[in-house]
Amino acid sequence: MLVRGTRTLNVILLVVAVIGLVATLGEWRAGGGAFPLLASLVWLAPLFQTWRALGESATARSVKAATIANFVLLAFFAVGVLRLLVRDESGMSMVVPAVVVAAIIALNLRALSRRVEELTASPSISPIARRDAVFTIGEDVQENDGATPASADAPYVEPEVKGLYVMRHWRGQLSLPVSYWINGTLLGMLLGAALPALKGLLGISDSLRQVALFFVATICIAYLSWLWSFVGIWRSAGRHAQRGGSAFWGYAARGSVMLGVFGAVVQMVTIYGPQLREFTMLAMGKDTFGEIQATPSPNGDAVMVWGTLREGSAKQVLRVLDNTPGARTVILNSNGGRLLEGRVLADGVRQRKLNTYVEGECSSACTYVLMAGVDRVATPNAKIGFHRASFGGGMDSAVESAAVTSMLNYYRKAGLPDNFVQRVGATPASAVWYPSREELLQARVLTRIALRSESPGMLQVESRDVLAERLKESALYRTFDQRFPGAISRAAERGWAVKTRGGSDAEIFAALRSEMKQALSGVLKNASDEALAEFVKLLAAETNAARNISVDACSQFLDGTLDTSSALPPVLVEEERKTIVQLLKSPPHKGRQPDPYMADAMMRVAFQNLSKDQARALTDKTFGTRQPAVRCDATLKFYQNVASMQQSAQSAVLWSMYRR
Repeated sequence: MLVRGTRTLNVILLVVAVIGLVATLGEWRAGGGAFPLLASLVWLAPLFQTWRALGESATARSVKAATIANFVLLAFFAVGVLRLLVRDESGMSMVVPAVVVAAIIALNLRALSRRVEELTASPSISPIARRDAVFTIGEDVQENDGATPASADAPYVEPEVKGLYVMRHWRGQLSLPVSYWINGTLLGMLLGAALPALKGLLGISDSLRQVALFFVATICIAYLSWLWSFVGIWRSAGRHAQRGGSAFWGYAARGSVMLGVFGAVVQMVTIYGPQLREFTMLAMGKDTFGEIQATPSPNGDAVMVWGTLREGSAKQVLRVLDNTPGARTVILNSNGGRLLEGRVLADGVRQRKLNTYVEGECSSACTYVLMAGVDRVATPNAKIGFHRASFGGGMDSAVESAAVTSMLNYYRKAGLPDNFVQRVGATPASAVWYPSREELLQARVLTRIALRSESPGMLQVESRDVLAERLKESALYRTFDQRFPGAISRAAERGWAVKTRGGSDAEIFAALRSEMKQALSGVLKNASDEALAEFVKLLAAETNAARNISVDACSQFLDGTLDTSSALPPVLVEEERKTIVQLLKSPPHKGRQPDPYMADAMMRVAFQNLSKDQARALTDKTFGTRQPAVRCDATLKFYQNVASMQQSAQSAVLWSMYRR
């Protein structure tokens, strides 16, 4: 009844599959996807083979073919389900189709198992066909030591079991339950739990090279154990029916092995192969990541670290720190790298109670080191970035989950608030989240924002002449020197004087710019109205950017003491350079002097939407100093008003501002 009913069901499903094939073939020709067409084709062979194997004229060979076809269908079905799960397309709508397909395959396999029993019980079947019917593909052929061959109807006698347990499993001499559940499942679980524990016992968690070597050995051991397990289960399954067990469970075990081999191959190609290649390079000391450099400052107050954290980077930097006993600050400029190297370096910074400082970028693993500092400082332009953990060779879901959990726990132990840590965990490894200055300060990633460079003398120049040559490389200073001959030499003299007395980089650059600032008032007085209008627009943008940093930054900008190259956005710094070059090249102003009364009237127009306190902050220096926020807002509004005025009115106001 089971065999006949299943055969009828396969006929019905075969008709449905043919109809589906015709429909998907039409869609494919119209430009549709190939996956539905492939799925329809995959259904045809198992249904046809099963219908044929369940017929009256079926042979052992046709039963084998049908069984293999159903297991292949099962494999394709599993791949399809995994494909949907990876794409997050799973849900309740998948439950019913999955149950139906699984039920059809299970019913086919059960009916084929019953057909095997019928074939083996038939007195008319030949001894060879009877042997084939129990599906013993791949089992070892047992030698009879010259004895008389056993009768085809004689009961199966298990050969004498000899040798080591490992070899007995390999030969398929153990029972199927022992081979499958003990050697395949239980030992696999124990091995998976023992290897990470062994790593902890060996105490190799602080050496990336040793960790890589361990993982190379782990992957190799895992695949060797899988091979041993699969071969033993396959051979034991081939003898299960002869030992008196159900042929169905023999088929099921071999189907499980086929799926396991398929999964192992897929994982080797997509995950473990790239990992093995990456770990092997690390174990050999050939990291594919970029280089790291560590250089002490000339005065020995700091060590600058830039580049990518790779295998051995932590030892390299710590060695430089040990050779620089006066260092109090680690200056970071790194896009990240190996998390383990970042953690080891962070421990070294924390033990030495050093400060950390960022002007450029510090992302990913570099943030470990940044947060290890006592005083954690960054300029407004610095980029502090976070994202989930990743690995150059790729990670499977379990390893990735463990790596991400380890990273997030590290951040939590460092004192970061939970909402900040959750945002890090939600940022994929392919992207970077750069929190705002306020978020970094609130989360205590940084202790303060530096409005000027605090790099202690990292500017490498050997003499005043070398400094002058460096300035000539700048288009801005070259244009300045053309307008005011000897300006570069005078600026280099001022900068060198500050350097020789041990000034910081910020103080040196301030001295270099002071020569230009002294001459800028004369440049503005003679510049064209068009150049002055562009200059006012620049001032409005820079004032707004400084105000967005803080009131203190805005006050320093208005007083001319803010290090704009470190504090303001790079796009504004570049715009400032272009605008000043334009002013220096601008032809002298030749327009007529406006009527002073008209200029005063236009100035009042520029003040008209300012509050009383704002207007006072611009005209009363003492009041403006006491009310820096009011002064900053008033100045920004005033610049914006002037920039939006009509040309004639704007020219009058510009005359009052720069030429009167």
